Amino acid sequence: WLRQVSGGNPVRLTADAAEESHPLFARDGETVYFTRAENGVPSIWRVAALGGTAQKVVAKGRMPVPSPDGRSIAYLTWPVPSDLVIAALDGSAARVLQRGVPAGIGTERPQWSPDGRWLSYNRWQLFGASNLWIVDTISGEAKQATTFKASSEGIGSHVWLPDSRRIVLSYQQSWEGVAGYGTLGVLDTATGAIVRLTIRVMQALDSLSLSADGSRLVAVVSQARSEVWKVPLTADPAASGHGAGR
Repeated sequence: WLRQVSGGNPVRLTADAAEESHPLFARDGETVYFTRAENGVPSIWRVAALGGTAQKVVAKGRMPVPSPDGRSIAYLTWPVPSDLVIAALDGSAARVLQRGVPAGIGTERPQWSPDGRWLSYNRWQLFGASNLWIVDTISGEAKQATTFKASSEGIGSHVWLPDSRRIVLSYQQSWEGVAGYGTLGVLDTATGAIVRLTIRVMQALDSLSLSADGSRLVAVVSQARSEVWKVPLTADPAASGHGAGR
């Protein structure tokens, strides 16, 4: 779906039974790239911002991200472990930037630096922390940009600032509990230092995105809610709410 920032009724861009995710505008604002999963297999598609017939761009690909100059897209292959790939907007001339990205890659899409020199992504480990990695788009050399270690801490979402050196990210530290990545900070990729922007809230901040001039930020905010239920304790599982299909 598409909705104008100024308001009005939303416009449905696709109408099919497949699961679709990770929508993102091309730099010209006229095309939307997205991931479509059919029978569990993802592929990359594009559709006009005003609707129309969607076109498949890359088979067995996910999380497309158009480059700042509007000439390329970056994406992850499927299945995992994935390759980090750069291709033309139509999916041709694909170039593998990094092979065998570990299976523990986060659900957030990769991000281009505004100057097009770097690609960044989240990598997490089972029983370990989620950390940010940065890849040189020319050489393919990768480096770890954050040093979280505990399983209860790490990076949630991130987006580059216009200077192509600093990154706004959501994160949590081990002493903050398990409420989600609810702290915003600015990472200096040259030094690894993080400057906190917000006081901790009991929410998770995902899908960070900046305005073109870097002055405004938008995020998806999620918050867990717990409820108490009363269940009769009987010998009949169905009566206790545990029957088939319940």
